[in-house]
Amino acid sequence: MNKNFKNKCEAAAFYACKGGYAIIPIHFITDEGKCSCGNDNCSSKGKHPIGKLVPHGVKDASKDPELILEWWSKYPDANIGIATGEISGIEVLDIDPRNNGLVTLEQIKNSISNFSSNHEVKTGGDGIHLYFSYSGKKVNPKLLLGIDFQADGKYVIAPPSNHI
Repeated sequence: MNKNFKNKCEAAAFYACKGGYAIIPIHFITDEGKCSCGNDNCSSKGKHPIGKLVPHGVKDASKDPELILEWWSKYPDANIGIATGEISGIEVLDIDPRNNGLVTLEQIKNSISNFSSNHEVKTGGDGIHLYFSYSGKKVNPKLLLGIDFQADGKYVIAPPSNHI
């Protein structure tokens, strides 16, 4: 999915229409380096849903291009959340190198033959998102040091979203 987008609305529509992913609008980082939610003590800057548009968070994710256009016409700078799990047909390994995620990833690769993802995306925090087809299998997150498993009921932030 290496594509140059004119704006975030175009990117969100692309992910929904071409990728088949359910999308949610996410708060963004302002020019002042703050979260657009307005909370000076926000603990999840630029990474949480815009509640005015999606009051139930990821449960309100949509593939409807008209709704996505409506959301981004109200918040053109909104970051893009891709709902993971069955709704989008994907699971994502979120690799955090600061917490030994790359070491854990190497261990996984060495223990699973033919380990390969559908897409690989570099994150704003120098991590990696590895996209896989949805399997519905449960993963014990405690087994994955430095890796978060994003599936049903979760989401990932997609390019060209901004990051603190």
